[in-house]
Amino acid sequence: RADSAYWSTLHALMAYADSFIKRANFHGGRDGRFAEQMDRNTGYQRGAQDLTWSYASRIRAYTRCQASLAMLAKAQGSAR
Repeated sequence: RADSAYWSTLHALMAYADSFIKRANFHGGRDGRFAEQMDRNTGYQRGAQDLTWSYASRIRAYTRCQASLAMLAKAQGSAR
């Protein structure tokens, strides 16, 4: 795990995953509200507003991202 290619790949994967979170936040708008769907052509929201599962998905993605970053930092620290 001390291989630099290994860490570079992990960081690239995390950045790629983070791009999805950033895109969702962008389309959520300033108030952070989410609709049921995003239009495949425009990327903007459509459908029912403020569904509980939309917010649950957002919270779950955030907490998993934070956990992954913590594990990555811990693993990288122990590899040195």
